Amino acid sequence: FGATYLATQSLKYVSFPTKVVFKSAKLIPTMIVSAVVHRGKSNQKYGGMDYVAALFLCVGAAGYGYKSGSGNDDMNGTCWYGIFLLTISIICDALLPNVQEKLMMPSATDSYGSKENSQQQGL
Repeated sequence: FGATYLATQSLKYVSFPTKVVFKSAKLIPTMIVSAVVHRGKSNQKYGGMDYVAALFLCVGAAGYGYKSGSGNDDMNGTCWYGIFLLTISIICDALLPNVQEKLMMPSATDSYGSKENSQQQGL
């Protein structure tokens, strides 16, 4: 909710292509937040090649979405406040799925007893 609102409000201060470039790069902050939130979980670790691949993917998406040849010195009406709003929006986008996943992970014991016991009961 916050990420969408902030990204929409940022359009008052930045151009739409700038918003697209920023939103296309949210993969890297999401991976970093995932590594922090899921610290110690073997299935949530990213290797160096994963980060390099994500970087190339984001650079490619940003290059595709970038409007080249504008030649305008004011960055097409881009204001630093709009960049700030987009940055906070990306942080919200990075936090939300990782926190949701952390909250939805089954613990060693849940309200039905142990994990193995609940699977045997068909829950």
